[in-house]
Amino acid sequence: EFKGDFLMKLIKSMAAKHWCAVPILFISQALVHIPSRKTWGVEGLHALREVIRCTMTNHQVLLRGAAQCYLLQTAMHLTNVEKVTLSDISNFLASIRTEEALSRGTKLWMELCKWLHSNDRNFRNEEDATEVCLKRSALSVYILNLVEQYLKVPATEGENASFMPDWFEAQLVARMILLAADIEEQYSTEGVFDSGDHKSLSA
Repeated sequence: EFKGDFLMKLIKSMAAKHWCAVPILFISQALVHIPSRKTWGVEGLHALREVIRCTMTNHQVLLRGAAQCYLLQTAMHLTNVEKVTLSDISNFLASIRTEEALSRGTKLWMELCKWLHSNDRNFRNEEDATEVCLKRSALSVYILNLVEQYLKVPATEGENASFMPDWFEAQLVARMILLAADIEEQYSTEGVFDSGDHKSLSA
């Protein structure tokens, strides 16, 4: 518990102060080598996200990309999945830039797929979630609900009405769909897509 509190204070200090790229990179690398344990819940993910979104904004792209990789691995090693939902995970992943750290098919992407698959039944249920069918993965049920909510057009009126989807939300949905598709293909789980949709995504 003491170690968990210390790590949370360290992560929050990384987000609260201006840090140069090199110290952030080395601290992030050191965090990866901490043995896997259930250290924090959603507050840890929020703290890591703040480091990525605030502290690292103006860092050199290669150093920033490497640090993001380390922080994602840190999240997988130290997050207590029983205290976070898949929504919490997807919101954290949305802060990691695809072109810098989390491209599809990379080693880190496959590591994330393995982590999501191995913890599928351990994540905390969403507040409005229905009981998950034993034949379907929790991730696939989450993706179906996520896409359904995304496709609902909000009822907006007036001059400020916009029918364009939010870019941040669109990126989040697209990344989670790709992760679910790759997990389904790699582990042959009962997933979100039928065979036709799955082949089109893989192509």
